[in-house]
Amino acid sequence: SYAAFAGRTVHAFHIEGVGGGHFPDVLALALSAGNQVLAVGGVTNMNGVARSQVARLNAEGSLDLNFAPPAIVFSGGAALVNAVAIDANTNSFLSANVGKIVIAGQFTSVGGVNRSRLARLTSSGALDPNFLSNLTGADNNINAVAVQLDGKVLIAGAFTAINGVSRGGIARVNTDGTLDTTFMNGLSGADSTVRASNSSRSSLRTACSTWARRATCWRPPCAWWSLSVSFAACAVSALPRPSWTP
Repeated sequence: SYAAFAGRTVHAFHIEGVGGGHFPDVLALALSAGNQVLAVGGVTNMNGVARSQVARLNAEGSLDLNFAPPAIVFSGGAALVNAVAIDANTNSFLSANVGKIVIAGQFTSVGGVNRSRLARLTSSGALDPNFLSNLTGADNNINAVAVQLDGKVLIAGAFTAINGVSRGGIARVNTDGTLDTTFMNGLSGADSTVRASNSSRSSLRTACSTWARRATCWRPPCAWWSLSVSFAACAVSALPRPSWTP
């Protein structure tokens, strides 16, 4: 169950597509209100029902039929949603955004509307037209996303520009999707792709460049590790051992 992962980093897991194989994958999970679970990745159906890279499951695992996001498309091939975060901001002026869903990955449109690798959905799954409207978004894939308590959105990935402004793999956007120019301004950022995984509370739990991705179980009894974000280098910190054995 999702509860077994609470407070721990989940790198990825996959479900078998039609005919077996390793695609489509479920790449990220997020816990939403009512113990529902958002699952994103390359999935095109969930529990036998068509879903475009994003699905929401009820607490017992059945598909939430009231949540039906529009088609997510990548002009260069197969669309992927690599990361998802629930807006749980504590800004009294942004209470309307609480419960909205930020998705990021490899896509160029959502519901036929241009959204380059970053978008926000309402709690019902509809595209939020007030986020990233008429903006160019990321010029390359986004691998991780997190919503801060002030409602701003942290992103990390393979991009070199956000909304046409240079940003090396790490950036922050404002609540409307415009670039936060006070973050990483004048800094070169990462020199290679940043890969990160989110905690169950949608905070940016880990971030590092590809040369130092993620340590795993090193000897029994299993010691589980995560790479903590520091923007200057990857620091290693221990996480509690899960109650299950891989």
